[in-house]
Amino acid sequence: MNKLKELRVKALLTQADLAAKAGVDKSTVRAIEGGQPARLLTLAHLAAALNVPLETLENLAIDEGEL
Repeated sequence: MNKLKELRVKALLTQADLAAKAGVDKSTVRAIEGGQPARLLTLAHLAAALNVPLETLENLAIDEGEL
């Protein structure tokens, strides 16, 4: 299971709930849980919404040097 999804389920949040708490679109949460890499800023918002350190989600980050 994707780490983001694992943490979301543990927190008893739906994708919509997490998206609202993090200030991102629900499709962003769905995409990351589906394996799409994300920007560190997005992951930072999600980590804060889940009350976990950013390092917990860093492996889901896109290499921003390639953007």
